[in-house]
Amino acid sequence: MRKATAAALTGLLFLTAGAPAFATDGDRTDIKDITILATTDTHGTALNYNYFTGEPFGTKENPKNLRGMDHLATAITEIRKDKGENAVALLDNGDANQGSSLETVYKRDHAKGDVDPIATIYNHLKYDAGVVGNHEFNYGLDELQDYKGALEFPLLGANVTDKKTGKSYLDPYTFINKTTADGHDVKIAVIGVVTPGIPGWDGKKVESLNFGDQVEAVQKYVPEVKEKGADIVVVLAHTGLDPEGYEWNAADLQENAARSIAENTSGVDVVIGGHSHQTDQVQNYYTNKDGHEVLFTQPGYHGRFLSNVTIPLSLDNGKVVVDWNEKEKPSAEAVKAADYAADPEIEKLISDWHEKTKKWVETVVAKATEDMPAATSAWEDTAILDFINYVQTEEIKRAMKGTENEGLPIVAEASPFSREAVFKKGDVTIADMAALYIYDNTLFGVKMNGAQLKEYLEHSARYYKQQEEGAKIDDWSTVTNAQYDGMTRGIPDYSYDVLSGVNYHINISKPVGERIENLTWPDGTPVKDNDEFILALNNYRQSGGSGYPAVKEAEVVYDEQMAIRDLMIDWATKNKTIDPANFFVKNWTVGTSAAPAVDLPIDDGAEEPSDQGGDPAEGPSEDSTDGGDSGDADGGDTTPGDGNGGTAEPSTPGKAAPGKPAAGRGSGHLPRTGAESLAVAGLAFALLTAGGAMIARRRRA
Repeated sequence: MRKATAAALTGLLFLTAGAPAFATDGDRTDIKDITILATTDTHGTALNYNYFTGEPFGTKENPKNLRGMDHLATAITEIRKDKGENAVALLDNGDANQGSSLETVYKRDHAKGDVDPIATIYNHLKYDAGVVGNHEFNYGLDELQDYKGALEFPLLGANVTDKKTGKSYLDPYTFINKTTADGHDVKIAVIGVVTPGIPGWDGKKVESLNFGDQVEAVQKYVPEVKEKGADIVVVLAHTGLDPEGYEWNAADLQENAARSIAENTSGVDVVIGGHSHQTDQVQNYYTNKDGHEVLFTQPGYHGRFLSNVTIPLSLDNGKVVVDWNEKEKPSAEAVKAADYAADPEIEKLISDWHEKTKKWVETVVAKATEDMPAATSAWEDTAILDFINYVQTEEIKRAMKGTENEGLPIVAEASPFSREAVFKKGDVTIADMAALYIYDNTLFGVKMNGAQLKEYLEHSARYYKQQEEGAKIDDWSTVTNAQYDGMTRGIPDYSYDVLSGVNYHINISKPVGERIENLTWPDGTPVKDNDEFILALNNYRQSGGSGYPAVKEAEVVYDEQMAIRDLMIDWATKNKTIDPANFFVKNWTVGTSAAPAVDLPIDDGAEEPSDQGGDPAEGPSEDSTDGGDSGDADGGDTTPGDGNGGTAEPSTPGKAAPGKPAAGRGSGHLPRTGAESLAVAGLAFALLTAGGAMIARRRRA
């Protein structure tokens, strides 16, 4: 029990008569608690149902991956029943309605007046408030306003303002009035902020808005809500914990700043975090600038678990105050979806969209001639990732016909979003396509040069942990997702890029910035600093996602707002057969030894290729989360390099552009790594370059 004075204890004796206890002369009287339940990063996970497999994410017998709002709905109902419905506040921390096949189908097919499935569920559960997440902006402001208008509770964003008017684009805060189980009215202020990296991820879609520093926004509005009578102050912060050792500076517009919010504000009781998809931050305490503790909690993404926050209260001269003392203070625990049965009402509420989604993903679009797994795509060139790049290359090539850029080499990037994705021999469905390309990204084409290409690849190669020269790697999954100083987690798979249209070797015995070797065009011609080409990439990457250099400032030559997944589906539907013989060649390798020297084609009059192709990056920068979800491509350090490739006149490689028909399909296997791999690597690169043969070119159907 809380500390109480003798007078307060005497007052407690009268509770049996039904009279509330009040203390006088500064004494504090214990009253019942308030409970706050919170979700974050739901990403359209309405049900414990995997649309890619047609099976539950988890079961009672195998609950590890069980998730979904249908299970959390039962938990919410039971907690309300236990604590008293009027004593429980329910909040959402953003990234709610993006990232699942359910939401993809809704965004594609909904008509005016339709309500988003997640909004339908949240309204049914009577959420009290929510904050906008970065992914709510993915589909543009009109779509965001439709979602906001469908919600029966405020959608907040204290650090989001209109550039023209300077006024708040979303409400900065709201008040929630609750009543404790013993009859005391409590006024909860909820301030909402969102990570300010959104312009770097959604570009033109949000060009009318300004995203300010999160800490400054909270500092601005806490005094205002206190003056208006807030008893409890909660910050819904769609942001993760800061990198270790980071010291807040408003000018940084720090992506993950939850700790900075707690430590650099006054009057905040609870900070609820998200965005980073961390699941081990249910209860942390930080000390604010006045020396008082602040509770931080982060719920589980994809509906894995609620944060269940208990706010102990007392009366101080008749005013409700939050207890912060040695025996009691605000606390949080995880309420797991796996511990509760599904509420069948949730599926009923969205049954139309659920059935439409199941039907959509089951559609067969093509047949695969062989199994094409993505399991090793993070460290081995695979046919399934080359399929993505092939489709992107073909689309850019089509669009460049008749333009001044026709004939330029096309290089394409893809990331190993999912190591579980696979095209099985036989029928390939939309679910298979969606499992491979899990994001709703659109295709861009930008013009770049050879020096920038080298910098781009060096940035990607940070993904691997440095190894000893010649080391043998038995388990490549232990070598990926490198984490550097200042990062809150390792570089996610979605931040690693595989390129098609050029040959290269990654030597991970070298330090960051010095790993790319034997960078050549498919015919073996070295890539020169001033070679021009078109890079096919997704909108997230083009807008600065994961901090790749040069792309954000590069000239855009293609932006037709075509979804990459849709391009893949359309290609498969049209061509009927997915045969690696038509597009797959192993054009890159990774190992712990240097690539063997090879004889290069003679290019009379050409300048000598640079060893570096531009200055390497000074060091790795933080890449975000999420995952990804069903992926979360949340961004990261979005400060690109200057991409200055020198002042020489641009040139076009003397041989045929990458992507034209080759004499034969690429073959062979990746080196296992280490000294024993040199012979295999040498053979692979000799095949790519010897005699100017076209072996490394991609064959076309």
